[in-house]
Amino acid sequence: MMTEKYPTWLTGHVKEWAEKRLPTVILCSTTGNELLEVWYYGDLLTVKGEPQSYIVDGSPAPGLVAARDPESGEEFVIFDGGRHGYDNMFCDEHNPSELEHRPLKRYEIPASKLVLELGYSIDYEDEKENFEEGNEVRKKNAHMCFVRIGTRFGRKPQLVQLIRS
Repeated sequence: MMTEKYPTWLTGHVKEWAEKRLPTVILCSTTGNELLEVWYYGDLLTVKGEPQSYIVDGSPAPGLVAARDPESGEEFVIFDGGRHGYDNMFCDEHNPSELEHRPLKRYEIPASKLVLELGYSIDYEDEKENFEEGNEVRKKNAHMCFVRIGTRFGRKPQLVQLIRS
């Protein structure tokens, strides 16, 4: 039996989990509603040949993507570039007041079933100079200052793809 693996901040908001090409989850509100609006702080990047724009970090603060249940008004974080992921853990430091003041804009699609594909990886040889001190990993904005490098020292969400269905 496979163990469901997804970010802990999504606990209570995963209606369905599957191990496909990547771990894949279908999101829902705590009431079970799958039809959710997408709200974000950041910029939209249009990629030629792609049907939808990508949400990318804005300025001055990192990106934030949330889901909102249009029936109940409940809102929950899908991904927070200021608190989650590789860059936040190892590279970037953010002003806490900037993280608290990121007004969200509605992503202009109707309330939809949101499917997240979660990819985890790191190119250790390419990235180690950004966060390694001796044989320990330096973490910024984290509760623990150091963690020991093991054979698998860490993972980062590399791909978050919203698929409307």
